[in-house]
Amino acid sequence: MLPSSHFKTRAPFISGFGKRKFYEKKRSPFHEVDPAVLLVEDEEHIRSLMRKLLEDQNIPVIEATNGPEALHLFRQHRQRIRVLITDMMMPYMDGRELAQKIRLIEPEIKIIFMSGFPLNIFFKNEEIPAESRFLQKPFNAAALRDILIQVAKETDVAL
Repeated sequence: MLPSSHFKTRAPFISGFGKRKFYEKKRSPFHEVDPAVLLVEDEEHIRSLMRKLLEDQNIPVIEATNGPEALHLFRQHRQRIRVLITDMMMPYMDGRELAQKIRLIEPEIKIIFMSGFPLNIFFKNEEIPAESRFLQKPFNAAALRDILIQVAKETDVAL
């Protein structure tokens, strides 16, 4: 006869099964119309960090690794996507070209360009496009939050 082992497991209480709720995030007004941010970044570690920062603010994220993938996802989720956050330098299609193509489909979309290079590298003798912002890499959570607040003030959707 083999000796028996006894295990005691403790699982967190789940809503409806215990006295306290294990996990309950406050829903932001952003969720009420179920909009999302389209995040386009070819570097996985940056993309995953940004996704976490956005999700910590209760902002749903749709991710893409390059311009063509982002354009495909935008066409699939057009009704949900209110903000495009895109790296400027990516393979296949850069952020500027992606933004132009998406603006042809949805002229009112808000765009946040990001890059480790200065803005004037990409927009030499012209202004950054209307309804757009620029986020200089590297940045911290506060800088991302601040730019999202600016964008939220310009839209009818609270981020």
